[in-house]
Amino acid sequence: QIAVSGLSVQINGHTDNKGNPESNLALSKKRAEAVKQFLMANAASNFPTERITTRGYGDTQPIGTDAQNRRVEIILFSTK
Repeated sequence: QIAVSGLSVQINGHTDNKGNPESNLALSKKRAEAVKQFLMANAASNFPTERITTRGYGDTQPIGTDAQNRRVEIILFSTK
């Protein structure tokens, strides 16, 4: 288990470049929100809502193949 007390969490959703850019942006936001909901449902005391932000980037930040671009990134950072 990761200790995240005192840290903020940013969840970034991404997609591949297949399909409509607006639909991809909406899908990437939904992916990030789904991870947020999972973390809050399974470890709410470690992931209070005020310390979690979500962002959707659609297909604007590719890192490789289509499968690699369909991803969610979780970034932990200190706000102190």
